[in-house]
Amino acid sequence: MFPLTPNTGICRLCHPLSSSTLGSMTGREKFYKTIMLSLAFLLILDVAFSEPAVSPAPSQDPPAKKAYQHPRQDMLVLGSTAIIETEQTAKCYKQYQGSPTLAKDVKRCLEASTTTKGAPGEPYFDIDGGQLLISKYEGDRNAKLTCVVRDLGNRNVVWMKMRPLPIMISINKILNAPDSRYSLETDNNGTFNLQIDDLRRADEGIYECQVNTDPQLAWSVTLQIVVQATVSDIVPVKNGKRDGRMFSFTYNETDSVELICVGDGSPSPSIEWRKWREPPQPPLPAGNVTLQIESINRSQAGKYECAAENGYNEAPDIRPVFIKVNYKPEVVALVTDVRAAAGEYRQLRCGVDAYPKAKYTWKKDGVTLDPPSGAIKNSPRKQTTIPLFCGGNYTSLVIVSVDPDRDYGTYSCHATNFLGTSVGYINLSGKPMAPVITSSPVGNRRHAYKLTWTQQNGQPPNYPGTIPVNYYQIRYRGWWRDSTKDRRKVYSLEDESNFLEEVMFPDSTKAQQYCVLNELRYNATYDIQLYAVNEYGDGDAVNLTIYTALAKSDSNITEETTTPNDVAIQGSISSSSKGTKEREDPDQPAKSWQNTDGGNTAPSTRATLVTTLTSLIILLRCIDFYK
Repeated sequence: MFPLTPNTGICRLCHPLSSSTLGSMTGREKFYKTIMLSLAFLLILDVAFSEPAVSPAPSQDPPAKKAYQHPRQDMLVLGSTAIIETEQTAKCYKQYQGSPTLAKDVKRCLEASTTTKGAPGEPYFDIDGGQLLISKYEGDRNAKLTCVVRDLGNRNVVWMKMRPLPIMISINKILNAPDSRYSLETDNNGTFNLQIDDLRRADEGIYECQVNTDPQLAWSVTLQIVVQATVSDIVPVKNGKRDGRMFSFTYNETDSVELICVGDGSPSPSIEWRKWREPPQPPLPAGNVTLQIESINRSQAGKYECAAENGYNEAPDIRPVFIKVNYKPEVVALVTDVRAAAGEYRQLRCGVDAYPKAKYTWKKDGVTLDPPSGAIKNSPRKQTTIPLFCGGNYTSLVIVSVDPDRDYGTYSCHATNFLGTSVGYINLSGKPMAPVITSSPVGNRRHAYKLTWTQQNGQPPNYPGTIPVNYYQIRYRGWWRDSTKDRRKVYSLEDESNFLEEVMFPDSTKAQQYCVLNELRYNATYDIQLYAVNEYGDGDAVNLTIYTALAKSDSNITEETTTPNDVAIQGSISSSSKGTKEREDPDQPAKSWQNTDGGNTAPSTRATLVTTLTSLIILLRCIDFYK
C-alpha cells in the first residue's frame, strides 16, 4: 500500500509533486511514482471528457401479429358466419348444400326446427327431410313440396300459394286449383306432399302448408324457377330520342342522359354499364341499372354496353347501346391566306365537324356563290368558281383559272344544321410571298454586306405564271456599344422605329437576287427586313440579323467592343462557373464536421489535445528531475 498524507488522508501518489516529497524518495521510487501519477491524470481526463453512455432507444418494432386461429373443430363455417355443429345443423347443411343462399337457408332451417314442435298432443311439422328452398329450371319435369304433420288429429291441412297473389291449391286430399299439373301425395295420416309437373316460370313463389290450429301452424317452401339473366329493354327516362334501332338514342349536346337497363332472370340479375373501348373498360361508376351522364358532350358519344348476370349464365348477357350527340357545326379553314397568280388553279377547303351533317354555302365578299347550273355551263363565258358541297367533313371551292379582277377577295364557307351555323374565312390575293434569304448572317467585310435571296418557287422574278414583283424593299438599322463601361445600345438613328431603306428592282434573268449595303460600321449588329411589292400590296416580310467584320487594324476594338461570339463564350463561361458552386438549402441548418458514425468530433478532439499536452508536461518534468 502507498503511504497516506497526514492531513488529507489520500494516497501520497496522488498528492502534488513537491521538492520535499521527492527528496525523501529513492531514484526507483521517484520513477515509478511519477509514472503512476501520469496514468492517474490520464484516467481523470479521460473520464472528464468522455461522453455519457446513451441507453439504446426502445424498440419501435410493431407488436407481433397474432397467429391465425382456425375455427373450432365443432364449428360449421358458412361464408362469414360460424355456428356450432350439431346433428341438426349438419342435417340442415346437407339439405341446402349448393344453394346460392346457403347461410340464410340453414338459419331458417334451424329456426324452423326449434319452433315446429308444440305442446303435447298438439300438431307439429316433422322437418326430417323437409325443404325450405327448391331450385328448378324452367321446363324441368316436376317439383315435390313435402309437408308431414304429426299429431294431426281432426285438423285440416291446406296448401296455399302466397305470392304473387294468395291462391288455395288444396284442402286435405281435395285439389281446388283448376291447373291439372298439381297433384297430392298423401297417406291420410299427416303426409300431404304437393307435386307440380311441367314446371313454368309462373310457378315460382312461396308455398305454405297450413294447419288450422289457433294460432295457425304454417310450413313455408320457396320454389325458385331458375332462369338465366337477360337484358330485355333499354328505357330512356327523359330527353333521349329512340332511333329506329331498338337500342340507339340521340341527344343534343349539354342534355342530361338517363337510361335504364331492364334485366330479367331468376334470381334477379345484377346490372353493369360499360363504355365500349378496346381493350374493354371497367364498369362505369354508377354500377347499377341506370346510366346517368350530366351535360353530355360529343366526346361521350359512342357505343355503350349493358350486361346482366345472375350466376346461372355461362357468360353475362350483353346488349350494345348506341348514343349519338347532336352539336353545332365547327368550321376550320385549312389555309386562311392563299396566294395565286393570274390563270392559276386554286382549291379553297374548309374542314367541318358537325352532327347531324351540315349543309354548306360559299360566299365571296358577302355574296352567295350558287352551284353551277345548266344555263351557266352553256353560256359563252365559262364559270370558273365552282362550290363543291361534298359529303363528309369538308367542303371545297374550286377556282379553275384565277382572274385577279374577279376572283381576288375574301371567301367564307358556311356550315349549317338545326343547331346553328359556323363560318370559316379564306383570303385569296396576288400579294408576293416572302423571299428566301441565302446569304450568311456573318459578313466578311467591315463596312459593307451583300444580301442575297431567291423566290420561294425557285423561279426568277416575274416568270410567266408566277405572282409579279415590281421591286424589293430593304429596311435596316444597326447598333453597337461605345465602351465596356456604358452597355447601352446606340442605334444608327435616334428613333428606333426608323430604318434605313434601299429599293432593289428585280433581275428577271436570274433566280438569285442581291443587294450590297454600304457605309456600315465594323463589328456591329444590323437588323434587316426584306419584302417584295407589287400592285396588290406589300408581300410577306422576312427578317435577318447580321454582324459586320472586325477591323483588323484597330488594336483597341477588342477592348472597346464585344462580338456576338464573345458574348456567347462569356455566357457559357459564366453559366459553367455558376454551376460549380454547390447550392445550399436556406431552410436546412448549417453543416458541421461529423464522424462517420454521426457523432460530433469537437469534444473528442479537445480531450485528445488536453491529454496529449498534460502527458508531455509530466514527461518533461520527469526527464528534468532525473538529469
